Amino acid sequence: MSSRRRSLRVRTTTTTIGTSALIALGSVGCNRSSAPAPFASTDVSITQPAVSPGQTSASPAASAAPDPDEASVAKALEPYVVTLPNIARRTLYTWTTRAQIEALEKDRVLLTRSESPEHGASFYDQVLDQRAKTNDPLAKVLRTQAFARARFAWPAPFATRLGIGGESYGDELIQVVLKPDAWFVILRISSNDMLVVDANNQPVAMANALAHPERIAAVYFVQDKPATGYRLSMAGPNERLAYREYVICNESMVASYSVGTKEIAAELEAEANALEQYSKHLEMYPIRDEHWQKWMVRLATNVWTKPPNLRFTSQVYEAALAFADSPYLPLTTTLDALVDDLRERRMYDKPFTHVPTATFPRPATLVPSPPPRVVKPKWNGTF
Repeated sequence: MSSRRRSLRVRTTTTTIGTSALIALGSVGCNRSSAPAPFASTDVSITQPAVSPGQTSASPAASAAPDPDEASVAKALEPYVVTLPNIARRTLYTWTTRAQIEALEKDRVLLTRSESPEHGASFYDQVLDQRAKTNDPLAKVLRTQAFARARFAWPAPFATRLGIGGESYGDELIQVVLKPDAWFVILRISSNDMLVVDANNQPVAMANALAHPERIAAVYFVQDKPATGYRLSMAGPNERLAYREYVICNESMVASYSVGTKEIAAELEAEANALEQYSKHLEMYPIRDEHWQKWMVRLATNVWTKPPNLRFTSQVYEAALAFADSPYLPLTTTLDALVDDLRERRMYDKPFTHVPTATFPRPATLVPSPPPRVVKPKWNGTF
């Protein structure tokens, strides 16, 4: 998710989503040639064959406890869950292009860009800049040039593979391992307060974080106030889907990064197997209809804010998602397409692992970053 590009994805305008593929899932890869269509009609809903009225996408049928098979599927998905308050993850993955991998192999510098050459500053940078202008002390530190270069990542590659809002990141995967003493900042749109936790999810006092910014490795950024209704259906410039990401912003806190390794290949296969199990489970125990926008809002305001009930597959799957966007809806069609895509990935033909030697500048020399360059696209994902 380092250098975000725009790809073009056709979105369905039908009123329900059933056994037919959603959003033209026959072309789930990164190469699209059609023009971008507006977002789906606000009538779009998640639907599969009818189930009992008591069952929702986040709970099992009210008449019975989850069967052993559901518990095993949930167990397979559990490693990918990220919810408050336990967001610290030392192993992250970021999709990128082959050109960037080749540059990384040559130059051995992981964090190289402070903005997209085409799309300008990310929404994260725009939000951080606004908070810095209100004299938020931590935001002001994070808006210095020491934290300007970044890559955008997530603990589970599947959860960002198909992008969001038409963005595509590339077909190559980088595994990033942060140092054991790394700190994580929590930045949520819905909250005025920024928090800091260590790698064990223990709170770090703000005074301590400000005194030792060199230990901040990444920001857990959550856009949890999604646009809905008219603005979303018209795909205007104010549109903003719900999403989450880790912003790796301090290379001196990176223990290592790897490309093309057997460990990365094994991770993709494990995730494909877990999603395949979930898809087969949905064939037997389909979820109840849910309006797509309601699904998005529910993830942002409810699912991502607390640990899921690990006995129920839908809760666990939704708690692992980074993007509340249509390619990740809990449907067999979307899941099968994602499984196929993961299994089609080919590892970089010259695997390597590198240990960075970057050093953090002295706090006294931290220089504020210039104002973010904001580009106004026709429709927004993470810019």
